Amino acid sequence: MFIVKFKADEGLAEILALYRPQRERAVQAFGVWARDKSAFRGLALDRVAYSGEALLIYDPRMDDRIPRPTLDEISQQLNASPFVRYADLDSIVQARSKAC
Repeated sequence: MFIVKFKADEGLAEILALYRPQRERAVQAFGVWARDKSAFRGLALDRVAYSGEALLIYDPRMDDRIPRPTLDEISQQLNASPFVRYADLDSIVQARSKAC
């Protein structure tokens, strides 16, 4: 899972604001918004934190690249996007998945 803070973008801000009252609609709208943006390949909106950061989850079934990108490569592609202020791998989620 990636923690992403987006730069100001009216359309995206509306999608993220929609998350609390209409989660499914916001998730679908994010998918439509991200569809033609290569930095977001394989990523879906999981939730929006109260801080305004989006939590994006990577689903390799939604990514047709071979070989599959590493988590570090996904983080780099997000941070290179003109829409992203910063993106970090959620280290708490990663630590839990390694412990299982």
